[in-house]
Amino acid sequence: MKSSKLETLKNVYSRSDTKTAVFNENIKLLWSNDTDFFSEIENISFYTPEIYKIGIAGSIGIKDLEHETEMLMHTKLQVCPVRVIPLFENNLPDGFIVECVDVLTAISKLNSSYSAVGLTKYLSLVREIASAVAFSSESLKNDLERIDQYDLANKADLMSNSSYKALSSVANLEELINYSSKSFNIQTASLSEFVENIVHAVIPKVIQSYVKIRCDIEEGITATLDFDRLLRVILNLISNAIIYNISEQKEIYIRLSLIGENAALSITDNGVGIDSDTAKLLFVPFAMSDMAKSNEGLGLTIAKLFCDEFSSSLTYTTKKNEGTTVTLSIPASKITLKLKSPISGYLFERYSPVDIYLYKTKLSLKP
Repeated sequence: MKSSKLETLKNVYSRSDTKTAVFNENIKLLWSNDTDFFSEIENISFYTPEIYKIGIAGSIGIKDLEHETEMLMHTKLQVCPVRVIPLFENNLPDGFIVECVDVLTAISKLNSSYSAVGLTKYLSLVREIASAVAFSSESLKNDLERIDQYDLANKADLMSNSSYKALSSVANLEELINYSSKSFNIQTASLSEFVENIVHAVIPKVIQSYVKIRCDIEEGITATLDFDRLLRVILNLISNAIIYNISEQKEIYIRLSLIGENAALSITDNGVGIDSDTAKLLFVPFAMSDMAKSNEGLGLTIAKLFCDEFSSSLTYTTKKNEGTTVTLSIPASKITLKLKSPISGYLFERYSPVDIYLYKTKLSLKP
């Protein structure tokens, strides 16, 4: 590709809000308006939607592409919908323009349309079905093991694990839609009692994973926010403290205290700490999925969305071979009345977020 043509393309797309890249005819990256994103690409693979849907997901070359087309691009971190525009010079292919819409942006655009309503209802139905299958299979597996039917128990376990992964992915997608649609239920309630109820709900679930939890919760702290959204953030931070902790004796310390005008919720583990390379990927969608032995990697991305929406912050401190402390800082309410936890009963319902998030820790501990 001639340098003058590349300069023209750079001028045109440098002001675009869409992630855009220019490749030469050999699929070599020449320029992009989002270097951080496209620098993560390793061995770019493009898929036609038809191939991807039928499950073979075979990589296809785009060198012979003659017309603009919609494709899926598989990067190191995620699969993104893209528009591929072939470029020609004297009737010969000399490059491609790739316009990429990341997952969060795609969901945001979808939610502005009527189709989002139908998608939300569909996801709710899928979640209910996946919940029933995942947890019923777990119960069936335990019953089969009691009567020494280990082959059938293994099959039930496989069914439970597969259903859980579908369930967890659906739950995360629902969360993303909630944030993109600004569908919040704002309440002023006791943050202290809310966190205490979460801890009481979590402890019985993690005993089987040999995890010890200690807590120190300052009383009388209130907050004004969407506690359903906060619930999922806290559960994700707790499950991360278990999943990424390779210590034989796992310990978690949960502390809630009032610091100035903010409520600081810290979760400390006794793991090996976070190295600098991993730290760079903490808030990148899907980046942590391989380490979590799952198909997810959206938890901290959703936590960041919570912080952006509710004027909060998420920070961490880490020491090698000593552990990590993640601190969620939330604006505290100035109301001094004694308020109750907003959804304490919800925490103990069947198939609650506690079950969904902490089942993930059980999967991660399997060999």
